[in-house]
Amino acid sequence: MDRDKLEYGIVAGFIAGASSFYAYSTFHFLLGIILGALTGVATFTIVATGKMNFIRRILIVVFSVLVWVGFGTIIGRYGSSFFQFWAAVHPKATVEPSPVIISRGLTYLPCLLSINQILLGIAPVQPLGFDAIFPVTMAVFLMGLGLYAFIALLFGRGWCGWMCFIGGVAEASLSGKKERWALSRLRETLTLKDGTVILAGLKEKVKDVKYGILLAAVLLSFTLAWNVFCVFCWAPWFASQLGLSLALVIILVFFVILPFLTKRRVGCSTMCPVGAAFGLIGRISLFAVKIDKTKCNECYQCVQVCPMYAITPKTIAKTGQPNLDCIKCGKCIEMCPQKAIDIYFRRSSVAAQPFFIPLVIAITPLMFMWFILAIVYLTPLLIGL
Repeated sequence: MDRDKLEYGIVAGFIAGASSFYAYSTFHFLLGIILGALTGVATFTIVATGKMNFIRRILIVVFSVLVWVGFGTIIGRYGSSFFQFWAAVHPKATVEPSPVIISRGLTYLPCLLSINQILLGIAPVQPLGFDAIFPVTMAVFLMGLGLYAFIALLFGRGWCGWMCFIGGVAEASLSGKKERWALSRLRETLTLKDGTVILAGLKEKVKDVKYGILLAAVLLSFTLAWNVFCVFCWAPWFASQLGLSLALVIILVFFVILPFLTKRRVGCSTMCPVGAAFGLIGRISLFAVKIDKTKCNECYQCVQVCPMYAITPKTIAKTGQPNLDCIKCGKCIEMCPQKAIDIYFRRSSVAAQPFFIPLVIAITPLMFMWFILAIVYLTPLLIGL
């Protein structure tokens, strides 16, 4: 093992692990130790071995399992009928948040505008939920908006590859190597130098569907006088059995069945409005995957393995980097036989993987805090301890 990688891996692992320990130990000391060890070891392993995509997949699948276990724990503790009632009366944050506190009390379901309150210590954890401000004040709203803008400016759609639990469901579904459905009608074709015809990225009109959904969500938020966060809120889906069933069907079809058949994150590539928003902001994000054209021999293995159809012959020739759908998973970096692909600081030739890895792994566990704490605090109540 390379001594420099080993030494840097130890430092990077300590930084990432210490961040997770600090964040979680304020709530639960033992949990801080466990999460700190997990993120520290993961960071060290990636740096020391270079297996970024492999370790990333393990991390996001593990955290996604914790999300669904945590969600099941919440449902088991309070019951589905309670959630339908809660969702029906759940207040929405308006387009213009109040300049003063409207209410403060326990919230049971994870809210995009409440997660930052937990991270900043504004919403202390209680045995029955989180003591949050809701509907939000303008200051809390801007802090919530700033949290996601900060992540987008750092990683772009790296959020989708490392922190999205729905994306984690898709990753878990990318099992096996056989591509059972190539989606040939939705993809462009490419003729190689030897005359071989292969399938490349998705057609532009297919990729653009998610931007239409994002625009519709933004317009809907103004029509309903809710901010766009609330359009993506869990609550409307829980307000009825039909809504909950529809959400589960969408997840099953686009994030389980299609990824299993295609070996690609089809739903993430074509219809996710949140990913679309992160991708647009990602145009100016700090980190970018780039292809060194002086090393590239146009074998297009990266085109074939990209789970987001983000690398195409056109993007390689035009910009030397993937399109906005790149989730910085590292699969192309691992697969490139010429070692021509890496993560760089945007608009520079400075390799940034040594900075990207500990930073993204340090932040990732924070995005799953709600559900992990739900497991720790609600499980004893659920089993009668």
